[in-house]
Amino acid sequence: MRDVAAWLVARPQNAIPVLGGAMLIPILQPISGAILVLLVLALGANRAAIQAGIATGIATLVWVLSGSPWQVVAVLIATTWVPPFLFAWGLTKTRSLVLTVQASVIIAMIAGLATGFLIDDAVSFWQPVIDAWLEALGRSGMAEGDNSVFMSPEFADNLGAIFVAGAWLSYVLLLLLGYRLYGQLETASGNFGRIRDLNLGRVLASCLVLMILLSAVTGSNLFNLVAIVLFATFLLQAWTLMYWMFAAKKLPMAGFYVLCFVSVVIGYVSAFLMVVGYLDAWFDLRRRVKNT
Repeated sequence: MRDVAAWLVARPQNAIPVLGGAMLIPILQPISGAILVLLVLALGANRAAIQAGIATGIATLVWVLSGSPWQVVAVLIATTWVPPFLFAWGLTKTRSLVLTVQASVIIAMIAGLATGFLIDDAVSFWQPVIDAWLEALGRSGMAEGDNSVFMSPEFADNLGAIFVAGAWLSYVLLLLLGYRLYGQLETASGNFGRIRDLNLGRVLASCLVLMILLSAVTGSNLFNLVAIVLFATFLLQAWTLMYWMFAAKKLPMAGFYVLCFVSVVIGYVSAFLMVVGYLDAWFDLRRRVKNT
């Protein structure tokens, strides 16, 4: 990994084709976001933006020549590269991984809340997405009762915040991957904090309690939208806690990645880890484990 990171930042001739080529291959598009984070941290925002701009031109030309509408290409590149670039730029400005992630949580909370104001009829708005989702999961083979949760108005009302939380979590993971690559460089000039020590703090934990209480008292779904985003943040904190434990105990890291995957596909595991992450924010479980 160290050699790959060093090769990518060594010359623009290395990074630009990789960025452009990864954007053209759907399964590699997220990886290109992590590479962009690496370039911003290692080379600075201006040089990284120039290289990304050239790669954008190459990828756009290939897509347009193949018949893809330029509007679709523009949206794809913007959603794939702009958020990781901004995350990395924010990290260079704050010089703190914790502050950068905390700031991104606030932005995600606002975005989740905004979905409640911008979408008048959530059921009609999200119905095509829900139908496509169920079809992709094999709707014809599912019992009707299994679909009831997804077809309920409550699920549609919260789906905007769910998408915001999922997007936020994805972009933060790209930031962490790019930051991990950056840490492999011998020429890395900045240490912004260890990933395994990431703690989102009691302020955000208090916000979650406040949103739940306000939702119960007022009956407004707007507070639920913010709470959904905050639940995702504590899943991230649980992952970093598990990462710390696997590293501290010298356990095979493959087990950590399996645990993360399982927590994504099995809701009960995800909910359990969210609780663990929330407790870690309040009680700093890492410190307590060290002292035992």
